[in-house]
Amino acid sequence: MGDLRSFDRTGSSYNAGFIKRYKKGDQQAAKVYYSLVRIYQTAMAEVANRRAVGDPAERWGKITDTLRSSGAWADANLGHRSRMMLALPIIWADYNRPMTYVQYWYSDYYKDQPFKGFSFSPGWSPHGVVFDVARWLTKYNVPAHQYKQSGFQPDGTVSHHIANGTDAAMVAYGFEWLTDAFTGFNQFKNTELKLSDPYYQFPADRLLHVYPKLIYNGSFDFLVSGRSYDSDMKKFVASTYLDAIKDLKQSQSKDTKIADQKELDETFSTIKNNTFQYSGTDAYWVNEFLVHRGGSHEKSFYVSLKLKSKRTVGAEDFGKVRKSWYLGYGILPLKVTGDEYARKVLLNMDWHALPGLTEEWRTDAIPVGHAQASLPGKNDVSGVTANGKTGMGIYHHLPGETYSAATACKTYHFMPDKIIALGSRIARNRPGQGKEIITTIDQSALLDKLVIFHDGKEETILPTQSVNRSFETEKPVWFQTGQKGYIIYPEGNQTIIIKTGKEINKTDRSIGDDTPNYIVAINHGIRPANGSYYYVAVPNANKITMPALVNRYVKELIIKKNGKLMLFMIIQIKYCKRLF
Repeated sequence: MGDLRSFDRTGSSYNAGFIKRYKKGDQQAAKVYYSLVRIYQTAMAEVANRRAVGDPAERWGKITDTLRSSGAWADANLGHRSRMMLALPIIWADYNRPMTYVQYWYSDYYKDQPFKGFSFSPGWSPHGVVFDVARWLTKYNVPAHQYKQSGFQPDGTVSHHIANGTDAAMVAYGFEWLTDAFTGFNQFKNTELKLSDPYYQFPADRLLHVYPKLIYNGSFDFLVSGRSYDSDMKKFVASTYLDAIKDLKQSQSKDTKIADQKELDETFSTIKNNTFQYSGTDAYWVNEFLVHRGGSHEKSFYVSLKLKSKRTVGAEDFGKVRKSWYLGYGILPLKVTGDEYARKVLLNMDWHALPGLTEEWRTDAIPVGHAQASLPGKNDVSGVTANGKTGMGIYHHLPGETYSAATACKTYHFMPDKIIALGSRIARNRPGQGKEIITTIDQSALLDKLVIFHDGKEETILPTQSVNRSFETEKPVWFQTGQKGYIIYPEGNQTIIIKTGKEINKTDRSIGDDTPNYIVAINHGIRPANGSYYYVAVPNANKITMPALVNRYVKELIIKKNGKLMLFMIIQIKYCKRLF
């Protein structure tokens, strides 16, 4: 146990003062010491219903089934608890004292029921604080086996709070769960209790093979960042993410082996230098999320899609002014420069009109309440698929909460040079505010002029202008700004809405500034009976090429209708042949 003296050095100033006095018989120091021991027993306690070991309706589920559960505390909150755990060897200053004396953490409390040696955390009973803490460091890579279970999902996402449905919390708090253990890894490195290679490999795989695919131009995707959706995602990448890679490397023992360490080092360098590129289409099927991007062999772009259903939810929201309510309702943002949805843009947004959303364009405050008050949908149909180069999403918009007022059937088709969005059966299913139901084509930064073409006329809107206008048309409409363009193919006579600058109803005026945004949307009316839409998003587009693309896609993309249902048969048949 000689190597474990490193723990004494970690808390040397603490030991030299308080513990030294305690060991010399100082009564006041003794009272404080035993108070610390007792207060931690409270920290290890659980309310009665959470002590249930076989009730799937309770917090830990059937923790007797070790194929499905690693027991109590083997969830996302372990990262929070670890901060105290890692201090215990210093506080205890007695490596023979167990981590806790709370009875239901011990196997003999259960009298060999439901099986011999069972404990509140299967396979373990407290017996010595250093050994106990080292053991808990092996419980971070907890796999999830079903929906509404916190843990690391098989699609690469991580779920934290699952009160209502599976969430994607890749920043807060999921990233902490992935990386909080590194402090303990470092504390135990090069001792006889050092962590074995698989516990290093698990976070390394996520840091290398999952997170970089969601980083574009030095920023992380706000759709799956959890409660941090409106935070500075560039700061997360430049500081938190890159620091984690350094911390993981620093925490390794002399003989630790991580596969692909060289590739991880190279990824670190390219992201730090903002030269990282990736081409591919990846479906994160558990959280109904898809990323389609180019850059390795073609001009770079990044587009993502977030859906939700009975199984999943969108981003949590803890703010006094709610904004993330609709995240998950078929949201489809497209980036080329990478700044289209920067934090300063998000802070000035009308969060009732997110790109890709089909909903009533409400003007009142989004409801406050539980962090997941937006709830899962009532829809079974929601999913994504991809073959690495192309992808597809299907979504029945059927909200489970009562603030939303619309329903729709939507599909998304991700091709190398374009993204096709199709919607049908758009209708009102709740009274709401009685305002128009719209499909937002895009709401993002207006950092360059916005060019709009319709009915033989071209119009230019500058970032300094504030515009609120609409027009009706039966002919294709295209608009272009920055390095991205959109083409709308009207279904009959449709109304197009344009808003910019001060005409945008900012959801949270307390944090907004003068950053110019723009909104282009299709107005389906107050009570659409069977509304529909069809538009194409084009990355790396410019004003000169847009007219030719409008005509080209009319010939290439054939849409057939069958009665009242819009069937995208030819697109889907050709597309599915490529996928399968």
